[in-house]
Amino acid sequence: MAEAAATAIGIISFGLTVCKGLYTYYHAYTGFDSNISSAHESIAQVARTLILLKDSCNDPNLDHERKDRVATCVCSCEDTLKSLNTKLQQLRIADPEGFREKAKARFKRYAYPFKEQSLKELRDNAVEAQRQLSFAIQILDLAEKLKSQRVLDYLETWSNGVTVTIDQISDDTQRLLIIARSDEIDKIKAWLSPPDPWTNHHAARSLHQTGTGKWVLDNDVYKAWLGGSTRHLWLCGKAGCGKTILSSSIVEDVQRHCYQAVGFGLAPFYFTFTDRGKQSYEAMLRSLIAQLGLQEPGLPALQEKYGQRHKLKGELNVQSFESILLVILATYDTVFVVLDALDECPDEGNARSKLFDGLEYLANEAANLKIFMTSRDIPDIRDYMVCFPAKRLPIMTGAVDKDIHSYVAQQLSQGQYFKKLKRESLDLIQTTITRQADGMYVTTFVTITCKLLMINIQSKFRWAYCQLFELSQSKSTRPSRVENVLKTLPATLDETYARMLERIGPADRGDAFTLLRWLAYAMRPMKLAELQTAVIIRPEDDEVDAGDEGDLGDSLSILAGLVVFSEGSDDVAASDSSTDEDEFWNNHDPPAEAANLTPHTRIRLAHFSVKEYLESTRISGSSASLFGMEASICHRVLS
Repeated sequence: MAEAAATAIGIISFGLTVCKGLYTYYHAYTGFDSNISSAHESIAQVARTLILLKDSCNDPNLDHERKDRVATCVCSCEDTLKSLNTKLQQLRIADPEGFREKAKARFKRYAYPFKEQSLKELRDNAVEAQRQLSFAIQILDLAEKLKSQRVLDYLETWSNGVTVTIDQISDDTQRLLIIARSDEIDKIKAWLSPPDPWTNHHAARSLHQTGTGKWVLDNDVYKAWLGGSTRHLWLCGKAGCGKTILSSSIVEDVQRHCYQAVGFGLAPFYFTFTDRGKQSYEAMLRSLIAQLGLQEPGLPALQEKYGQRHKLKGELNVQSFESILLVILATYDTVFVVLDALDECPDEGNARSKLFDGLEYLANEAANLKIFMTSRDIPDIRDYMVCFPAKRLPIMTGAVDKDIHSYVAQQLSQGQYFKKLKRESLDLIQTTITRQADGMYVTTFVTITCKLLMINIQSKFRWAYCQLFELSQSKSTRPSRVENVLKTLPATLDETYARMLERIGPADRGDAFTLLRWLAYAMRPMKLAELQTAVIIRPEDDEVDAGDEGDLGDSLSILAGLVVFSEGSDDVAASDSSTDEDEFWNNHDPPAEAANLTPHTRIRLAHFSVKEYLESTRISGSSASLFGMEASICHRVLS
């Protein structure tokens, strides 16, 4: 973490140097042309953000988890800042002695620094840098600090030609800029207790393979939602086909769109099957209120509602949250809401029906609301989308196939095991897994209802991941061994899970079942220490075999391929650091070989489809039938 923070500070210092050069260069010309003024303000916005972020990486009062996430956001901006630096170097070459004075007297649009296209490129780079850094601002709740008079005064020293560095600002002043949070905003957050969707988002982005998912952004249906008359859009596909990764790409694209317009707002929410705090309509409301209300233009409306909280009778309820959100939505021209994995809002207690009813109510009351939703293509959600109504955008086989090819290539270039293989083995793996994933289906059926053809496409990404994981567990790198493994790949995801479960030795199957039950039905992702204790509890006798605990890593070894882990703080929010789609082991070493495990390391099922298989009737007819689970019984045992 310390290394990441140091790298981030270096990038921030570099960015401030670049911004200062560009800011001072264009400052004298801001009155000549609106394009220059716009580019100048974009650079100023990036500079304000960098000023506020610089000290956060060294702030001793900032917890390690958020500090690390801020550093990750900053590092993601390095290439964009380098592009800005390239622009700065070009300006210096194009500005011979006396040019600037001459330009003031005889301004010419064709001069390099002032060409419309050059200014547009500069502005676009600055907007992209600000968009990337905005995630760090979200993490630190610093949106209002961007307007701090101290920051504005600091920028004024640039335009006045005063030479000063960030290090010359006193530590006390920097500390005020970074951690002197508004007491009222802290109280509002405590009042709302909003789930944080950005942990899911950042995890999804860390798994995104460059070049994949572009088909969605180029799709005319999506473009009609983003910039046209389409209000609501539903992206649907089988579990494991990459919907959450695609959702994160949509969020990034909408973020870029919103930065180029005034009065636009964005709020994502990721429903998560492993976290009860992110499975309900009310949780979504609280999150949207915080995201849209703790920044302009929604902040005054939220502050007013908070000031009137004494008028509310009893605790806040869904109706209260709906009322607050609608008032905030009215302060924006257009609001884009991205809701991932609606199917992970459970059926239990009519939670999903309440979600559907609530979304319909919000859409009817707020004409400026545009909603992008993802889920599996299942009957109840499909019927709801027809009534909502939402335009349907299915994940097409061809688009997924291209993304899988890119994904497999990436994994083969990064996995430690694959780096030891010969080129011929790598080529064979790439060809075999891509080809078999391309031709896979769980079932293929045609339902003719209102002339609608439904094709149920297999969980291709998840299947490809599992096969690569299995290959990575091999102790041999011999080409013949790799070829033999590839010849015996399971044909479906069900067969893959059955094989993983069958591999668990007879002596470990009782512990495996216990672990899977806890991971599938616990309120939140489990810590290793908790699982260590879970296997020595005998619920039938209501006793604990004290002193019989195994090693911390036992659960990872027993359930290899079926679970993933994440390092995090004791805070429940740390459990959100993983996404429910396509968790790839190269972000964490293969579980059986993982190092630096702690009692607080959190474990969860690797994918929603694992739980779905354990609960399905399909497992009853397989060789892994003893691992079949019934939700009501498991809940009763755990309670």
